Amino acid sequence: MEDYWPVIVLTFVGFISLAALLLVPVWKFLGKEEEAADRFNKFVDGNSVVQPEESGHSEAFSSESTATTEESG
Repeated sequence: MEDYWPVIVLTFVGFISLAALLLVPVWKFLGKEEEAADRFNKFVDGNSVVQPEESGHSEAFSSESTATTEESG
């Protein structure tokens, strides 16, 4: 049983190393993208951009106005 411990430890260390090797660049990339999104949001908020309505769509696309136009036509 003592012969298995070096294999177990090396496998564990190798797995952790491989995971770090693959995930650290992704983590850095996502951090840069979050910073870029924050800069973009500050830029948009600083300019006079028309904000969408609270409902998320205009009255022309509501189901009530469509129903009334179909009945009258």
